[in-house]
Amino acid sequence: MGNCLRYGNGCSMCILRCPAFGPRISISERAGVEDLQGERNGDELGAFSGSCKLTKESLSPEIEKQLNEKGVVILKIPKEDINYDKLSTKVCQQYALKEFAENLILLDTGHAKLMTTYYPLEKLRKIPGLENAKYVDPYAGGKGNSIRYLSVAPRTNDMKVKTIDNLFCAGEKSGLFVGHTEALQNKLQL
Repeated sequence: MGNCLRYGNGCSMCILRCPAFGPRISISERAGVEDLQGERNGDELGAFSGSCKLTKESLSPEIEKQLNEKGVVILKIPKEDINYDKLSTKVCQQYALKEFAENLILLDTGHAKLMTTYYPLEKLRKIPGLENAKYVDPYAGGKGNSIRYLSVAPRTNDMKVKTIDNLFCAGEKSGLFVGHTEALQNKLQL
């Protein structure tokens, strides 16, 4: 919670569930390795998680049907709510395109994956078909999201943490990579 309070918009009760399990810790730093930190907008540390999840059942039947059949729904954001500045705050910079500021893009991942860092609930519910939309991750997806890339271990290409003989890392701890959705999409395309 401290990282999201310090570098983000406050705790949004994301999937990490810090209140239940305590804050994230770095095993590599505890072992004496100096971790690297990602930056956004110059000197701001970390980056917002790039997406949220809405429960599909809270969307209009038409949107839920299109998600189930096509796997994607694109909805126009009202002009007064477009925020281009938010694009630079997100982890997945391959989505930092104007189309992602001008549209809400929903992907079917079981839930409806909303491809934006966060979106105010009162604005979200103004969009036709989303009048009853409900966030499931993060719970407070209307105000923020988790802050990531605050602790990346320096490593070799075999994933061994440098200077520690018996410590390996994976996932976000191993570097500033694209997310699991992109990895899954690439696998499905093969």
